[in-house]
Amino acid sequence: MLVTQPKSKILRKIIQSPTGEYVLATFIVAEFQGTFKARLVSVEALPQSDFEKPVTVSLPLPKKQPVAISTVVSFVDRVVSPFQELLFFVSQPTRAPSLSL
Repeated sequence: MLVTQPKSKILRKIIQSPTGEYVLATFIVAEFQGTFKARLVSVEALPQSDFEKPVTVSLPLPKKQPVAISTVVSFVDRVVSPFQELLFFVSQPTRAPSLSL
């Protein structure tokens, strides 16, 4: 008959107790005759400050927008129009199309 070395692993898990405290539980898990067996080895209390949820802000905090200073630089001199008034376009009425051929 062959004697086999049982394969076991140590497993640590953070568990919340019924009183609301968080504890670090250490288990040893081994396979014995085709089934897994777990045994509690130790329990260590953890400080509650590690598990308090941080305060979240639902809206982002307002940020100061950078002030943009824009300047317009013109690379073209002003062009003086030869026409003083736009009556040139209104002096002749538009012609209707003639239907006679």
